[in-house]
Amino acid sequence: MTTSIIRLLIIVILGSSGALFSSGMVEAQTYDAAAAKARNKIRDRPPILRSQIFKYLVEAQEYVNEKNYDGAWERIKTMKNLDLNPEEEAQYINFSGFLYTEQKKYPEAIEAYEKLSRQPKLSAQMEDMISTVLAHLYFKTGENKKAIEYMARYLKYTEKPPAESYVFLSQAFHKLDDRESAVHYLHCAKKLHDKGGQKMLEKEYDAWRDLYLALDMKYEGLAVQQSLVKQYPSQARWRALSETYTRLIADHDETAPLSLKKLKSLQKKASKKAGG
Repeated sequence: MTTSIIRLLIIVILGSSGALFSSGMVEAQTYDAAAAKARNKIRDRPPILRSQIFKYLVEAQEYVNEKNYDGAWERIKTMKNLDLNPEEEAQYINFSGFLYTEQKKYPEAIEAYEKLSRQPKLSAQMEDMISTVLAHLYFKTGENKKAIEYMARYLKYTEKPPAESYVFLSQAFHKLDDRESAVHYLHCAKKLHDKGGQKMLEKEYDAWRDLYLALDMKYEGLAVQQSLVKQYPSQARWRALSETYTRLIADHDETAPLSLKKLKSLQKKASKKAGG
């Protein structure tokens, strides 16, 4: 997870008063409405932060904004001199994990957030933040199975997750050489982007196409490349698509889903768009 996303999650907390897709290695779970309802009923509660504690956290964040991490540590350690209630203790650990992450001390950040996950009576919002942050921290340290497990935990309780959650899963599965699952989750991300009227990033399209090619699924890769050119048209993209058609024409046989005539027509159009 990028630093900016972690900062946003902390700001949100400070400002606030199904079916399985299985691979051979790990499983990632989708939204479980019944589990989410039960958890929210039991655990959701308004945060209980004394004004003094809130003030310390805000001041520590200001130090972080100035890259003064020593000042931030000194400010939040002042909190430990007080008799912290469970919510305040959770916020102390949370900010400690955040500071470690800002300083790229990822093992220490993981230890802090794992400790935070074991705190009693966490709000649903805090639990979701922990799952997402730990997923990204484990990904950064190369522990991709753990990364997937924590992102799956987040998705279990999140009815409308951002498409980036599925892009993340695709990347983690790819790191495990599970290309089929990586393709699946990019497809899930594309569906969410389409539903929200948004575009996938160019690099996500490129990764999706490359995964299909690695699986020797040339025409599926072609479909992704066609979508990429439609969303991000440029002469370079049209030229690359023309070259793809040329290769498919050279390799064409009777099992191909597109006729040779169709491929030649598409290649001619792409070449023209590329300025050729």
